[in-house]
Amino acid sequence: ATTPLFTKALGGGATVCVSAAAMSRTTVQVVLAPIVVGLLVNALFPAVRKRAATVGPRVGSVLATLFAGSGTSLIAPAFATVTPALLVAVGAFHAGGSLLGWLFGRLARLKPDDTRVLAILGGMQSSSLAFLLATRHLPDMMGSVPAAISVSTMLLWGMTLAAAMTQNDRRAAGGER
Repeated sequence: ATTPLFTKALGGGATVCVSAAAMSRTTVQVVLAPIVVGLLVNALFPAVRKRAATVGPRVGSVLATLFAGSGTSLIAPAFATVTPALLVAVGAFHAGGSLLGWLFGRLARLKPDDTRVLAILGGMQSSSLAFLLATRHLPDMMGSVPAAISVSTMLLWGMTLAAAMTQNDRRAAGGER
């Protein structure tokens, strides 16, 4: 609700009419439905969940990489319009989300592993959903450019942060470098 006001205050863009119902349907299809299916599989088929847990992270990483690549390729001609200010804003968005996730975890006195998850997920935000909604529901592909940049940044940021935190844990434990 505050995004339009925030954008207007920053002097950004134009008003674009979109169908709230269509965007809501898309969100239900790509966010809520998979969550419900995952919860049901988790509750009703524990053996499937256990098998999926062993390959899930790898499959998720591959799919996220493919999604980021496909999003970037869809708007490749528009990359010439990307400004340093947009790159800084997207980077700050993801870094700020990680910092807030980490701070919340620390303030809530969560276990280090849970704090790490909050930091990583906080930095990864919902760029993929933003890109999907922009490409499906905005009349001009240029509206997808910030989200496409954000999807690639999200992927790189999340994986880099996870790797750095894992490496830090190994060093702290005196283990492998």
